[in-house]
Amino acid sequence: MSEQVKQAPVPVTENSLTAKQFTLNVLNGMAIGIVAALIANAAIGGLLTLFTETSKVAQGLKFVATVIQFATAPLIGFLVGVNFKFNPFQAACLSLVAYVAAGNVQFVPAQTFTILVDGVEQTKTIAAGFAVKGLGDILNVLVATSLAAGATLLIKNKFGSLTLLLQPIVVGVGVGYIGYFLAPYVGLVTTYLGDLIKYFTELQPYIMCPLLAITFCFAVSSPLSSVALALVTGVDGLSSGAANIGVASAATFLIIASFKANKIGVPIAIFFGTIKMMLPKLIMRPYLFVPMFILAAVNGLAVAVLGIVGDNASAGFGYISLIGPLKAYALMDSPAKLLYIVLAYLVIPFVVGYAIHFVCTRILKLYNNDYFKFES
Repeated sequence: MSEQVKQAPVPVTENSLTAKQFTLNVLNGMAIGIVAALIANAAIGGLLTLFTETSKVAQGLKFVATVIQFATAPLIGFLVGVNFKFNPFQAACLSLVAYVAAGNVQFVPAQTFTILVDGVEQTKTIAAGFAVKGLGDILNVLVATSLAAGATLLIKNKFGSLTLLLQPIVVGVGVGYIGYFLAPYVGLVTTYLGDLIKYFTELQPYIMCPLLAITFCFAVSSPLSSVALALVTGVDGLSSGAANIGVASAATFLIIASFKANKIGVPIAIFFGTIKMMLPKLIMRPYLFVPMFILAAVNGLAVAVLGIVGDNASAGFGYISLIGPLKAYALMDSPAKLLYIVLAYLVIPFVVGYAIHFVCTRILKLYNNDYFKFES
């Protein structure tokens, strides 16, 4: 397994496109889109928060860094089109499909309520409108953009002079509706995984913590959302600590594995939370999840031993903005809590992670560093 592996977007020609190349084009579009949309807030959002009460500039920068995250799905759609070498108009139609499939733009019906004004009841109505909530379901975005890319390849230039009219209708609205229709069913993946997590939380801590760590390690390194999963399941206390350590374990392994194959910017981006940028590498070689899960299980045991905790709001973030470690420090009672947090989040993950990486690369020859070379 020492061969070089290149997973850059593959140009589309009528005779060259394979299922593997199709998948890579979609996954690479997702990876780059997530990095572009999320890295800014992950890197500087926490720092800007410290100054938002005293600085309007910091408030504005924080607002912009937060708001651009909501464009994750359209970015993914457009970049998938770029990877397929579609023209800008075709790529824009994929962006529209992804925008709808994410489901984070929701209709809010009109609301009527009664208030007292100087002792007199008055009826007020808030007009119906639309609201943006979160990043949306990235898994459904991948499903819908894959369908849209397939439809675009089938259509090619068949619309001729009517392309400007028919392409947005057939692909944007037609495939967009399919993505809208599929959203509740694709969302069941998160629901079923949430039910499994709720079962894990009922187990003995030394069993619960490794299993939760593995589950959240998988969630953050897959198209699922670890934060959404934490909110759905309501993990708290030790289970929240295990969830955070699971996310941190995924980041730690990918930092170690990708360090030699990339410039320093890639592991730094992974540390700040853009773990999904490595999804194409993991999906095309699923056995790479195994060492990551082993690391998560060991770190999960450390959570149970050291008593690392958190709450529902902090779970699923890992290293991002140090939300998990800071919440653990605020909630833990032990006088040695700072030492325990440093051990759980830094020392144990990186020492054990490097040992696992060494065994996998030098002894078992399971993979080499080039497998984790990020191709932008």
